[in-house]
Amino acid sequence: MLAKRIQLTGSTLRNRADQFKADLLSDLGQQVWPLFAEGRLKPQLVGSYAVKDAEAAFAELAGNQVSGKLVLVIDGSLV
Repeated sequence: MLAKRIQLTGSTLRNRADQFKADLLSDLGQQVWPLFAEGRLKPQLVGSYAVKDAEAAFAELAGNQVSGKLVLVIDGSLV
């Protein structure tokens, strides 16, 4: 992470008031999720692997050449 100057930011929201969390979810629903529905925001999906091929997916990640998300598909009928 240091070599690529990547920042990892996260929050558990545990110490936030319930109203804050409710407002946050409402804001996401109104301001962010529609951008995905409109196609203006897209997840950076590099590829998907059947769960039986998880070892190959982890090998790809270990190669450090992935610039997006890899998905393990548990049930092929969901894709």
